[in-house]
Amino acid sequence: MTLPIDPSLFGLFYAGDIGDITIYRSKRGKVVAFAKTWPVKEATPRQYFQRLRFRAAMQTWQSMHPSDQEDYERVVQKLSLCLTGMNLWIKFCLKPDPALFQTLQRQAGVILVSPVKL
Repeated sequence: MTLPIDPSLFGLFYAGDIGDITIYRSKRGKVVAFAKTWPVKEATPRQYFQRLRFRAAMQTWQSMHPSDQEDYERVVQKLSLCLTGMNLWIKFCLKPDPALFQTLQRQAGVILVSPVKL
């Protein structure tokens, strides 16, 4: 489906679901929109478990003190990582890597709250 008008003309671009339409920008820069699709099968036990882990990681991020969240954002900015502080937190919650965690702290010069393995 082609959109009648390019949203970026207004200085806006949205990617994701809007009502029953999914919108994204292709590798060639074209805006693509199509009817939202729903899963036809129930989630497998492994998918369900992974979703619970992700939800728990998000809840721990949201319950963190804002200054701790800012520390994660500061590390990401100082090291020019292509992600957000929240993404970094979730990564370490879902797949801990103590060596990488210590390296990031040392390189950025920031002490981070250690994430909990989920």
